[in-house]
Amino acid sequence: MDDLKTINSALLDKQIRWALGDPRHKSHRQLKRDGMYRQFTMDIRVDFTDEDKLAMVREAVAACGRQVFATVSLIADGGSKPQIAIYSDDSFAGHEDISILENTVQKGHEELAAVGAGDTAPVEEGLSQEMLDACAGVKWSDA
Repeated sequence: MDDLKTINSALLDKQIRWALGDPRHKSHRQLKRDGMYRQFTMDIRVDFTDEDKLAMVREAVAACGRQVFATVSLIADGGSKPQIAIYSDDSFAGHEDISILENTVQKGHEELAAVGAGDTAPVEEGLSQEMLDACAGVKWSDA
């Protein structure tokens, strides 16, 4: 048992990133050969006590992320695909990922499930009333 060594988690994380080809672990020559890698960061810190204001900031940041991601995707020139990560952190609630796209498929399933249950009240966003009426007699399965 004395021969067992403890694993340094930070060293193991560096090894994993290196093995996966993380640009932070490439030499200058490899970066020139593979293409340039640049990371842009935008931080915004707010201090609101009103939760509604935080929700508005969250929506604004997601909209900004959609715009930036669409722009860099359109001008991509054959390098690696652009990646985006948007999140919020605070000392009380912790880390929260912010999605730049809402789950429209799940929203559609929920609306259609409401139609299957006989609830065909007008919907403000999402599927139109005509589509809901057309799907009123259809049975949906989760399979």
